[in-house]
Amino acid sequence: GKQDGEEAELESSYVFAGGSGCDVVLYDLRMTGDFSCQEVQRFRPRPLRGKSNSVSVSGIDLSKDKRELLISYENDQIYTFPIFPNASSAAGPSLSDINAATAHDMEEDGESSNRHRPVPELAAYGGHLNRLTFLKMAKYAGPRDEYICTGSDSGHAWIYEKKTGSVVSFLKADNSTCNGIVPHPTLPYFITYGIDSTAKLWRASNPVDDNVDDTDLGRFAYSQKRKYQKSMIVDQWKSAMRRKAIDLDDEDLSYFPDEIPEAEEDTEESFFGGIGLLFVRARFGTMQGVPYIGNDMKKLPLTLTQNYAACARACSSGDDEPVRSGLLGLKRRVSLIKLRHHADALGLAFDCGMPWILKHKEHLLLKRSREERNATRKTNLSYGSLADLIPDNPSSWLPFDKYLSNPPQVGGMVFNKHDYEKFYRERYADESIISVGRSKSVNVISQVSSTPTKLDISSVAPADVDIDAMEEKAHGSGESSTIAVKEEEVGMSTSDKDLESYNSDRAWDILYQTVTVLKEEGNEAVRS
Repeated sequence: GKQDGEEAELESSYVFAGGSGCDVVLYDLRMTGDFSCQEVQRFRPRPLRGKSNSVSVSGIDLSKDKRELLISYENDQIYTFPIFPNASSAAGPSLSDINAATAHDMEEDGESSNRHRPVPELAAYGGHLNRLTFLKMAKYAGPRDEYICTGSDSGHAWIYEKKTGSVVSFLKADNSTCNGIVPHPTLPYFITYGIDSTAKLWRASNPVDDNVDDTDLGRFAYSQKRKYQKSMIVDQWKSAMRRKAIDLDDEDLSYFPDEIPEAEEDTEESFFGGIGLLFVRARFGTMQGVPYIGNDMKKLPLTLTQNYAACARACSSGDDEPVRSGLLGLKRRVSLIKLRHHADALGLAFDCGMPWILKHKEHLLLKRSREERNATRKTNLSYGSLADLIPDNPSSWLPFDKYLSNPPQVGGMVFNKHDYEKFYRERYADESIISVGRSKSVNVISQVSSTPTKLDISSVAPADVDIDAMEEKAHGSGESSTIAVKEEEVGMSTSDKDLESYNSDRAWDILYQTVTVLKEEGNEAVRS
């Protein structure tokens, strides 16, 4: 009883507070004096430093073990922070921990001051927009806080996977704007709320329709039924360039054709125009009949494209940016989410470190092989196609690939390991570190010949191979070859400097190989 009382007193003594601006402060109410004396820690995302006047805190949440802080921002995204990552006890910081942190801050600042040096973020999450309403909550969800959920301007509730930054559920929860999603503390239930007149109760479950096959091969089979659509580059690129308000030739934006949304009726041109449409949609809806309420994963790529286009347009025209932390971080997160969506739809393996490197799942390839050997069974599935390993969106791949961009942008899920290496390894690395024992296992992108010959499509197959064996094969054939590879293992070192440097000829060869694969497999699909 005494111990429980002490814990309750400890919890009630600390308060997190945030408002207008990007800072959230942890106060200890037991300290006497003004607020500056009660300040214990100050949290501020690095991308928002110097932008305090343009954002405000819209939601704060604590993990179940009180070790992580979650902050969502109006006009920006979501960030997580460790709370005293070097605390001596998992129960929370002791007085000595607080004094040590204070002393460290004073040494860093070079002066004796009660104002603490801001604590940087551990990770950033987002692809949603949070600008039309205030106080959009973001909450941890799951037995061990594996997920992060929030509302958005599009009326969707977004559920992010914390360790990968990808979206695992995309719920159309409100006819206008979804302001928040509240998970049950122990059961797989959620409540969403927003502008329209209803709150919705959701249950995380398998598909309720017994005819729906939600296995990897089931989703792959469903993906093969999609209607083919021509690329905008082929079909309407010139007209798209004329009608868009974005300068598509702006090198700073690095804008790709696939980043142009197919439909922009839901992308408001301004904040005040958006507010007007907000209440119109809330009362009258955006379609005839009953509005769609349910999991809307099929529209996730389009919504991401529309959100990025809105931010790029604002940046190009000088308007207020919907995401104040900048386009580069948003582009990285949007690309990662699209690649995860692509992998899940086709039953492929996904790596949040280099998400553009897609691979088939070995057990599914073995299953397909057994079915093909069985003469009495016929299957229309073509799992194992090389074309499926090529991302749907070039913008999600090309800017981040060091063999195709010079310099490449930072891609994949990014954790602040520089400041929180120990904290990261304790809470995340156990599920993400790959053994370094297979240091020569690489992913072959292409085999580039010194002479222009017809390319062998099978040489593009991403597969685990041994570098020495490939080199012996190349030398034995009398051809001078360079193997372009992607590192898969953490800590892998390569002595060949050519593998690490950008080469324009190799980049064009990789693109040529990619187009050849798509063409050949597209023709094969038409023939079959």
